[in-house]
Amino acid sequence: MLGLALVLSPIANLKAAELKILAGGAMTGPLKELGAQFESASGHKLVFRFGTTPEDALKQTLLKAQSIATIPASATGTQVLRVFETLGISEAMKAKTKAQPTPAQVVQVVANGEVELGVFLLNILTVPGLDVVGPFPVELQQEVVFTAAVAADTKEAVAAKAFIIYLTTPAAAAAIKAKGMKPG
Repeated sequence: MLGLALVLSPIANLKAAELKILAGGAMTGPLKELGAQFESASGHKLVFRFGTTPEDALKQTLLKAQSIATIPASATGTQVLRVFETLGISEAMKAKTKAQPTPAQVVQVVANGEVELGVFLLNILTVPGLDVVGPFPVELQQEVVFTAAVAADTKEAVAAKAFIIYLTTPAAAAAIKAKGMKPG
């Protein structure tokens, strides 16, 4: 399970707080959009730091591909490698897998034709210039769940809690859904 943690800067005697947000890379799009809205509505400043299909048809598609981009060092990349293992194609995929350092690089190398397939989070790959084939089949699907929490030593707990509450509003849920994710 990936987490979303809030760590606050010490700001003495100020009404507006500066919140430092640590989030998984898949949350970049939704949180940047929602963060701007939250800043505008609350007066608080947010500083983000983003961390890092049917089985027979999927297996054949992967095996026929000349090259595949993913981020093996990420939580999602680990899941992708497990799918390769489950399908019994780990060895065949090693030579084809072109590790990328960031989600943006996965998109870029596929979009410019350097790599044939990108296998990563659906919301990352849903961009102009790429054709999304679809998610893994249900039996191979592993959902990544993001959670939010306020750091125990925060000096701006009220502002931090306000941001978390904001993320649960219908407007935030709509923005998250529009980025290809399932709000919960």
